[in-house]
Amino acid sequence: MRAAEFFAGMGLMRAGLESAGVRTVFANDFDGNKAALYRANWGDDALVVDDIRNLRGDDIPDVGVATASFPCTDMSLAGNLAGLEGAESGLIVDFCRILAEMGERRPRAVIVENVPGFRTVNDGRDFAQVVELLEALGYSVEHVLINAASFVPQSRPRVFLLGVRGSHPALPPTPDAVAARLADVASRGGDWWPPERRDAFLASLSLLPPRLSWLPCATNWPNGTVTRPDSGGPPRLLRSRPCVAARGHRRGPAPTRSRRSWRVIARRRCDAVGVGCRTNAGCRREHRRHL
Repeated sequence: MRAAEFFAGMGLMRAGLESAGVRTVFANDFDGNKAALYRANWGDDALVVDDIRNLRGDDIPDVGVATASFPCTDMSLAGNLAGLEGAESGLIVDFCRILAEMGERRPRAVIVENVPGFRTVNDGRDFAQVVELLEALGYSVEHVLINAASFVPQSRPRVFLLGVRGSHPALPPTPDAVAARLADVASRGGDWWPPERRDAFLASLSLLPPRLSWLPCATNWPNGTVTRPDSGGPPRLLRSRPCVAARGHRRGPAPTRSRRSWRVIARRRCDAVGVGCRTNAGCRREHRRHL
């Protein structure tokens, strides 16, 4: 079987298909950096570097399956949940357009992949719209949620839409999580990343804000929420039920007027893995001696 890979990235979908005996004969992506990675992995024979909006059905060779790992930006909080109205995630509509332009040459099967938010953004209307577009092309569609934890020591759930022309697709059973841990494959010294990649990652981390530098980092401190009064003054670590009350959670006691005027600036996590302070931006600083 031959495959066409849209939104190809570095070719991860191709890696999976070729391990199952499916040969990729067409690949498309717009990003030059991803294209360089793709060429390094697979060569240049199948790759077309261009905006998918410029492609037409006649540009696609005859294939048995087409895949679309379309951008997830607008399906997540990072993209403000814009959904198909977003400039990036909305490109899945052009994938469906190309399939329609292929006419009777369109592939017998399609695989569409994205983050779990794809099912829920805009109350599920965008998900239903993509399903309807595929069904209008003669595909019977099912979906399945699979977590990468079934194969590697990493939690990475993804939604897969499977469409087959004619017969209804038979979904495989969802695999169980593997028992492997990161500690089973990583060296004790942490050198399982190449030094240049490790250094680039460490350089990208945000520094701990000065306003949090007063917080002690010790394993005997519980989890808590760091707040600062809107009127000014030093920040404060709230713990247990006061912490819940400050966020106005229904299960806690009703927040007092003074607590309503406090603003959450960070959340503190202390556990067996490490001790650190997480800011609203999601950055976390930990002490290596606890790793």
